[in-house]
Amino acid sequence: MKKLFFICFILVVSVSLYAADQNSTPAPPPRTLFIEGASTRPEHRAYFLASFRREATGTGIDISYNRDEAGYIFRFDVETNIIFYDDGSQRPAPPDEPQHVIRISIFRNTDGLEIVTITFYFSELEEMDEYNQLLFTTAISHIPPERGAWYTRRFDTSWSKNQLFLRTSLDYYVTIFALQPTGLIGGQGVYHGDITDPVYIAAIDHEFVTYPGATVGAEYHPFTHLSIEGNFKVFMGYPGEMWFLNMEAGAEVKVPVILGGYMISPYAAVSIPLNVAPIFTEYPKFTLGGGIQICAGGLGTGAFFVDVKYFYAFQDVYRKNFYGTLAPNPPEIHYKRSQLGIGVGYKFGFFPKD
Repeated sequence: MKKLFFICFILVVSVSLYAADQNSTPAPPPRTLFIEGASTRPEHRAYFLASFRREATGTGIDISYNRDEAGYIFRFDVETNIIFYDDGSQRPAPPDEPQHVIRISIFRNTDGLEIVTITFYFSELEEMDEYNQLLFTTAISHIPPERGAWYTRRFDTSWSKNQLFLRTSLDYYVTIFALQPTGLIGGQGVYHGDITDPVYIAAIDHEFVTYPGATVGAEYHPFTHLSIEGNFKVFMGYPGEMWFLNMEAGAEVKVPVILGGYMISPYAAVSIPLNVAPIFTEYPKFTLGGGIQICAGGLGTGAFFVDVKYFYAFQDVYRKNFYGTLAPNPPEIHYKRSQLGIGVGYKFGFFPKD
């Protein structure tokens, strides 16, 4: 059984990784530059464009000739040096002062954020041969260091903005049947004969049942901090019915919160059994509970998650007496049922919000 559960787990994770990779869009390489510039004098533009491209190659930074594929934009603008005087007038700089000014800016391509702007004054292009390397290295030193793809995926929460998620998980449940004293001798004994003068007494105890299961569901996010999930889960086994396949329908109301690169969602839940093992004569119509789900970005528009939950049934479970003719009384044994579960899975995201 454990080997089968492990094989199913590997299969689900593998399919999730494949599907996420098919939907993923690679981000631009973080330290790839697109170099552009403008000037009132064409020879200035040609000179600085060639010079800065040489500097980029010399420092090992990749140059992109497609603006959309670059991580950052390196832009320069060369203009005439204009002097503003106290009387409000403005004129080109006199011959004894720098005649031109170059402004170099670094922009993050994903959102247009201006990282830095540097201004430098000069008169002749020849003198810039001494300063171009300094200007270039000063500007690019403000670009954040490359973190690597794992870092980007870990702290990227764009996947959380999807309006719909389809989830699948492999679960493991511990179902607790807490013995109730109703009809038992000493609160824990089944018996043969009359309760006041039994012929035979057998002690029974609480029951703990652990078996694997799986859950599929759909989660809708109408608001940033509210989501609603409907799900269907199956899990195996009950005392005396180890191969019985339990089926339940459930609903969860979550309050998602983004912390760092994770989405943490505490939730309240209800679960309704769709079938009941034949060993029970009375079974709760529903169970109430809650849990917490922790999600981290996957390789595409979805996320991996760990889900821990707890359910409790307020109505007693009536189980058939399993001692047969040896100790047939009482005919039904009462329990309080609760369940602790942990699941590991993947949720696929669809319809990102604007």
